[in-house]
Amino acid sequence: MPLHAPDATNCFFAQEELPSTLKKMQAKAQVVPLGNDITALALAGVQWKDALISTRNDAAIISGRGGYGRYQATDCAFNVSRAKHRLDIRVNAEAGPNLSGVSAGSGRFISAFSTDDAEAVQHRVQVNTAHDHAVLSLFETTAHAAIPSQAVISNVLHLSAVRRARETWNDSAPGHHLNDMLLHQGRTRFQCLPHVGKGRAWQVAANLLGSFLAFLCDRKISVTRGVVAKGILQLDRGLLGADHTANGVMLMQDGTRSFAIDTKQVHQLWVAVAGQHWQLEVYRRDGTALAVLAADPFHPADHWHDLLNALPLAANRC
Repeated sequence: MPLHAPDATNCFFAQEELPSTLKKMQAKAQVVPLGNDITALALAGVQWKDALISTRNDAAIISGRGGYGRYQATDCAFNVSRAKHRLDIRVNAEAGPNLSGVSAGSGRFISAFSTDDAEAVQHRVQVNTAHDHAVLSLFETTAHAAIPSQAVISNVLHLSAVRRARETWNDSAPGHHLNDMLLHQGRTRFQCLPHVGKGRAWQVAANLLGSFLAFLCDRKISVTRGVVAKGILQLDRGLLGADHTANGVMLMQDGTRSFAIDTKQVHQLWVAVAGQHWQLEVYRRDGTALAVLAADPFHPADHWHDLLNALPLAANRC
C-alpha cells in the first residue's frame, strides 16, 4: 500500500486522499494560520479523547486514535504512554513548524496540521467529537512567524560536533538521543554516528529492514516506534499484529494504530547504544532521519538488545 493511498475510513474529506501540501489543503477547505507554537498544541492535545493523529515524512507515517500523552518537550524525560488511547509526541519548540487549522466557520476547527519549510503537511490532527472540537477550537488565528533560515549542513563534519557527541554519549538520557534526531532533521547526528566510538553505534544492513519488521510482526514483539518530522517526533508502542507489503512499502497495524515505511527510500540503518537504551535509527540517502525503533519500556530490554545484536553488519559500513 503506497504511503499516499486513499484512507477511506479515517479521512474527513469525503473519502478522498488527504491533501499532502498546504496549497492543496487550501484548495480543499478554509485554512487559517495558527502560528508556530507547537508546545501549545502539545499541551492542548492531552485533552483529546478520540482524535485521529498522524505524523509523516517522505518515507514513513505513523497514526492512531486518541489524544497526546503527557507533555514532552526536548528538555523532558523520554516517555511512552502505556494507555492505548494516548499517542506521544516529542516536540522541539525552537523548530517552530507552521501550524494551520481547517475551519468549519464560527470559530470551529475540524483539524489542525503542521507543515515543513517546503509546505508539506507532516503532522495532522483530525477531530470528530463535540469534546475534541471544543478543545481544538480554543486556538486563535495567529499569523505564522517568518521561517528562519536553516543552517546548511555540509558534507564536512566539524570535529567539535564529534568531540561533543563522544564526550556526552554515555551520560545522555534516551530523550537526548531522540532530540538529536529532531535537530537539523537528524543530519548532524547521522554524520557523527561513525565516529562516536566502538560499541556505541554501528551500521547494519539496510536491505533487511523489511524482513526485520516482518519478524517483529510475526513473533508479536512489542516495540516502540517513532516517525520524525519538522519539530515533532511522534511515538507509539505495542504490538504490530499484521504487515502488508506492496512495492517496497510496509504497512503494519494493530486496531487503530498503524506504522508504514517505504523501504526503498531507506539508505542506512544504525544501531545506537547508550546504557540500557538501544535504538535502531533509519536514515535516507541525504542523512535525514526518517524513523526510530526502540524497546517497549514495559517489557524487558534484553531480548531487544539480542535482536539488534543479531542484525548483520552493513557490507559498506562506515
